[in-house]
Amino acid sequence: MLRTDLPDHRRATEGELLTGLRGRDPLALAETFHRTIPAAHAIARRVLSSSAEVEALLREVYGELWASPPDDDTALEGWVRSRCFEIAGAELRERNAPPASPSLTALLPELPRPDVRYLDAAERALTELGDGQRRALLLAHDKGVATEEQNAADAHGALTDALLALAGPEPGAEPPQPQACEDVPLLADWVLGLLPGQRAASIAAEIAARPECAGVTRALRRGRRRLEGLPPTPDMGQRVLVTVLAAAPATVSATAAAGAGAALGGQG
Repeated sequence: MLRTDLPDHRRATEGELLTGLRGRDPLALAETFHRTIPAAHAIARRVLSSSAEVEALLREVYGELWASPPDDDTALEGWVRSRCFEIAGAELRERNAPPASPSLTALLPELPRPDVRYLDAAERALTELGDGQRRALLLAHDKGVATEEQNAADAHGALTDALLALAGPEPGAEPPQPQACEDVPLLADWVLGLLPGQRAASIAAEIAARPECAGVTRALRRGRRRLEGLPPTPDMGQRVLVTVLAAAPATVSATAAAGAGAALGGQG
């Protein structure tokens, strides 16, 4: 008989996902992967040069997440960003190899500078930012450091300005009015997934209740997407998830693991 009773985490809160991860629910891992893989893949590609290294890093990070989920007061996407950067940076230091993206020499000054003759669109856009804006964005996006933890005055304002600059104009739409949402705390951090569950939920509710913030939020997300580029191909995502689950203890049933693979393949 076909099973229709598998849990559906697509509307789960982060707290519920963390509970599912600690309960060894593979569908909780699949949903967490779905929500965080754009950020993880973007950071991996910005730090590491080869697709094989990128995939190996993703296996390492999500394997660690599955084996030892973070505390409840941790932002899942922020945790994934941080671990991607830490593990990839350690790999480069071990080989004294340069990061793939020239902009990351600001965060990895001890490493050689990459010999890049052509800058992609995202790197060119980063060079056009002010120093404070660029640093706030690199720390938040690539290293997973929330603006409250950055040692800079008005880091959140700098991050907001950086994302809006990357976003550029939206064809056929009015320019965003960031001042309309100045009283919404840490909106740019929220867009990058750097806030833990309760704080993130509070901002999401406030944005939903304030139509004047919709344009600003869209622009911030557009800026994020410009830096992230394309997500991983479905086959890479499936390989990463299946490899992580296959390496887990045998308590994961074949039916549940198959359900996780189906959930990953069917989400979009």
